Amino acid sequence: MRLNLDIQVFFDKGYKYLVERGLEPREAKIQSERLLCHHLGVSKQEIGKTPILLSDFSEKTYLSLLAKRVSGFPLQYIEGTADFMDFSFRINEQVLIPRPETENLVEVIVQRLNKRKTEPLEFLDLGTGSGCILLSLLKYFDQSNGLGVDSSEEALEIANKNTIQLQLENRAQLLKSCWFESVELKKFDVIVSNPPYIADQEWDSLAKEVRQEPRQALLAGNTGLECYEKIIQRALSFLKPNGMIFFEVGWKQASDVKRLLEAANFKQIEIILDDCRIERIVKATN
Repeated sequence: MRLNLDIQVFFDKGYKYLVERGLEPREAKIQSERLLCHHLGVSKQEIGKTPILLSDFSEKTYLSLLAKRVSGFPLQYIEGTADFMDFSFRINEQVLIPRPETENLVEVIVQRLNKRKTEPLEFLDLGTGSGCILLSLLKYFDQSNGLGVDSSEEALEIANKNTIQLQLENRAQLLKSCWFESVELKKFDVIVSNPPYIADQEWDSLAKEVRQEPRQALLAGNTGLECYEKIIQRALSFLKPNGMIFFEVGWKQASDVKRLLEAANFKQIEIILDDCRIERIVKATN
């Protein structure tokens, strides 16, 4: 072991490694620091104040993490966590990485239901994945309960860990189900879903990092609309009077999802832009 080695040396090595392999300098700086902090199990704030013992093996491990990152493996999967709505969620390769546009989805629901914050609302999250949507909503609507369903047992294991981490075991339930298939027929105030919405033939055109995420959470048949169709066909049976459904949608899908909702006799259908001014959310009322 070498005592109190200059951490800056390792930051610099990581930075140079990433820049030489094509990362932008700003991203290389951020990611080399984050990977070293992850490897040492300390925060950026701690690493500058705490004496660090580093062996030659730990240097090799750090370089292997850098190589994994350069290969296209997402930083969040390496770290095992992702930030979402001011919370830290555990994730792995069995669940999607939470994204800013999905934060927009949660923010829209919070805005639309803000006046009902103190009511005991019932939420249903279809395709819950890590649980980030449902659990974030329950942290805000602190008198409410929710059910998160997913067809993946592995995803539900991650969602359960996040439920415990956020101390929501008493208000959040998880269920293995393909959409409504195993859900008890009851009425919810809100149904929310960020379902798979990428057409199968688009897989090879996706960014290398995106293709590291679970295919079953991304791909949705020939048109990319199949999951919306399945959900919308049965959603009215699970909504209370004046209950609302919210979808995240893919590029140029909003109008198609709106038509599906109209055909199913939903009312007050809206298309809502995300922070990038893209049609990203579709909302409708029973």
